[in-house]
Order: sequence, then C-alpha cells, then structure tokens
Amino acid sequence: MEEKYKIHSFYILLILSAIIIVLITIKWAEIPKFADYVTFALSVTSLSLAFLAIIYSIYSNTSFTQNLSTLERSTTLLTSTSTDLSIATADLKSKVEDIPGIIKTVSEKVDQTHDLISNMSTLSVPKSANVGNANEIPDGVLLRIPEQTGQPFHGKLDTDSTANWTLIPRQTGH
Repeated sequence: MEEKYKIHSFYILLILSAIIIVLITIKWAEIPKFADYVTFALSVTSLSLAFLAIIYSIYSNTSFTQNLSTLERSTTLLTSTSTDLSIATADLKSKVEDIPGIIKTVSEKVDQTHDLISNMSTLSVPKSANVGNANEIPDGVLLRIPEQTGQPFHGKLDTDSTANWTLIPRQTGH
C-alpha cells in the first residue's frame, strides 16, 4: 500500500515539474537577454557553492584532525591496557603454577600434624609415677609456670591504683 503512494507521488512530482519548466520556457522566452541573466545567476550560484565547499572542507579537515588525535589517544590507552593485562596474566600464570607446590607443602604439614597428634595420644605416664595424691604431679610430666606479666592480683577489690571501681550493691535491711 505504501509503495503505491511512493510511485504515484513520484509521477505526480515529475509531471508537475515538466509542466512548470514548459510554462517558464514559453513565458520567459519573450524576455530579452534572459539567457544572459540565467547565465549570470548560475555563475553566482556556482561561485557561492564553491565558497561553501571550501568552508566545509576546512571544517572537515579540522574535525578530521581532532578525530585522529582522539583515535591516537585511544590507541595509546589500549596499548597500555594491553601491556598491563599481559603483565597481570603472566603474574597470574606464575601464581597458578605455584599452587601444586603450596598444596604439597600444606599436605606435608597436615601429615606432620597428624603424626604429632598420634604421638601425643600414645604418650603415657610412666608406671613409676607417684599418683597417690591429687595435688602431686607425676614424675614423667613436666610443667612450666609462666612468668607474671602486668599488674599483680588485687587481694582487695578496688585498691592498688585501678581507675575502675566495682559496683557493690547496698545491703538491704536484714
């Protein structure tokens, strides 16, 4: 349907243009020096179009230079990003290659821990140990008392230079 309108409108414009050209030719043929006037008008139109083309080429050349500059900056940025990506890829590759060795080391450490735990669970107190009193330490067990660090234990609450005092509720009347 739309193609019909396009075809008909093209033919209508073509017929109207032909009628206008024929009428102008017949009517203006009587004007003296009409051909000179038309030639002069076409020359002025040609010169103005040439001037417009020169201005457009200057504008085009300026925008082309700007586009080339933008393209060069984009290329430089792309090149640096590509280099950074290559370096990161190489670093990642070396780290991935190290993973099996790290897993082997962790596996060895786990095996050593299992051996240590199994040795500790099989450790027994010697039969000659004196275990008669609950407060006595058997002969085969070694204990170490750590050195005292920090402030000594306060025998009385809220004494010996502590800034914080414990809240003590008042006694109710009993």
